[in-house]
Amino acid sequence: MGMTHATEDDTTNTRLRGVLPIPVTTFGGDGSLDLDGLRSQVEFSLGHGAHGIVYPGVVSEFYTLTDAERMQAVETVCEAVDHRVPVAVGVTGASTASAVMFAEHAAALDVAAVMTMVPYVQHFFGPSADFVREHTARVAAVGVPVIMQNARVGFPLGAAALADVVAAVPGVRYVKEESNPPTQGMSRVIEALGDRIDGVFGGVGGVYLVNELERGAVGTMPSPAFVDRVVAAYAAYVAEGADAAQEAIDVMGSLFTREVLYNVAFHKEVLCRRGVISHPTVRIASPALDKVDLEDLDRMMARAGL
Repeated sequence: MGMTHATEDDTTNTRLRGVLPIPVTTFGGDGSLDLDGLRSQVEFSLGHGAHGIVYPGVVSEFYTLTDAERMQAVETVCEAVDHRVPVAVGVTGASTASAVMFAEHAAALDVAAVMTMVPYVQHFFGPSADFVREHTARVAAVGVPVIMQNARVGFPLGAAALADVVAAVPGVRYVKEESNPPTQGMSRVIEALGDRIDGVFGGVGGVYLVNELERGAVGTMPSPAFVDRVVAAYAAYVAEGADAAQEAIDVMGSLFTREVLYNVAFHKEVLCRRGVISHPTVRIASPALDKVDLEDLDRMMARAGL
């Protein structure tokens, strides 16, 4: 049995539902951690109706942070949210031990969930099924509901393997499905898991939002760059269905193509232009938007009314 579509009531119950933005990690012009930029993204997101906050995720460049920076940033986000909406904390690390450490830190902050991928650094060999189950079980043993992030960045699992993990680790309550293609992957995961978990979320910036909701997703986890538009499309879906949601989000089409192309650098440039953050600095090895890209972005944002 597949999961049912989201309803308006889902956004107010104890389960995670709706649009849960993942802030980018902001840095000053010198590359130092900018905590004010995190606070600003939280306020921007909640001001536009976000149903929760997730931090950090892949778009947050978590793998470029020192452990101390990462924990300080997580604390800053939780303080900024101040229990107004649920917070889920990304705890993926280079090893299971580091993921458990981050999960324990998150648990002390009274968060709603933690999100983990399989450790993203392996030597020679990919993780076995036993390794994945053990990793997930150790994270879940911290006692906070787990979101299993099934992403191309790490080691994506097939639907059957995900179902095995859920069966072995009841603490897994959600999946964030971002395998390739994430749309059809959503259907496979929902068919395999049904009502054994509390919901499956989409990612990839909300680009495939309507397709994913039609397949039974309970929400999405984009960056805050276009949170107002993604929230409006989600609300349209809940109130009026897929056609209304598609109409609400179609104006973002060209911007979404660039989002997929440039990822973190693009999100930060948009957030700067929207007055949310002060610097587009990234720590990852990423192409910067050049003069043509920036002029292109001006045109697209103007056409989208941003």
